[in-house]
Amino acid sequence: MLLLILIGSALIQVCSYIAIDRTEHNWAKTLVLLVLITLNIYVFPGLFYPTVTNDGHGVCGMPFMAVNILFWFIANGLVLFTHIAYIGLKHIRNSRKSQHK
Repeated sequence: MLLLILIGSALIQVCSYIAIDRTEHNWAKTLVLLVLITLNIYVFPGLFYPTVTNDGHGVCGMPFMAVNILFWFIANGLVLFTHIAYIGLKHIRNSRKSQHK
């Protein structure tokens, strides 16, 4: 499920960018980036928190911390990498098209 969310968010990001390129609203790419980062920080980690049993003992916070760190660094890193790679590849493709004209 975790891998599905990571791959799904990257695919949604790329598909959104392609759709945004057709409308020429480049500011919307930044909006998609910010929405995905917000989801990775606040929403997605909560889906993977382990269940806590009330057996009278204290609960270790390490599993919660590990899930948060995974989404904060790995998932947001993937989102930022996808954003930079898409923008960079689009820039390279456009510069090659303009050189051949």
